[in-house]
Amino acid sequence: MAGEEKDFQGAFDRIKAGIGDLSQLNVRTFSGEIKASTDNLPAKGLSIDKFLREATTDGEVQVVGFTDMKIDGDIDQFITSADFPTVIAAHNSAIQAGQQSRRAMMNLFTDAIRDGIKTVKG
Repeated sequence: MAGEEKDFQGAFDRIKAGIGDLSQLNVRTFSGEIKASTDNLPAKGLSIDKFLREATTDGEVQVVGFTDMKIDGDIDQFITSADFPTVIAAHNSAIQAGQQSRRAMMNLFTDAIRDGIKTVKG
């Protein structure tokens, strides 16, 4: 019985973490130039994670769009006053993609709960 309780608690903890992640959608859009120097990195056997962590960068980047959407419908949004129509369109596209992804994750999540309840009921 103790093993079943531990399994249930683990599943419950994962569900709680998933709900927290699903409760908010953040989209940040940046514009600018980033120059990366790889002089300090090996020529072979380099993973993308190591490259992103260890490459030195220089450049100028600015936030041109930021959207924070909460599950209760609250939305905080910042859009630059500069005229970046293509960047704003890209930001809006990212918001739509994020919403579609969240919707798919939520459907998967609710289906998993529904199937779990059916299994428990037998």
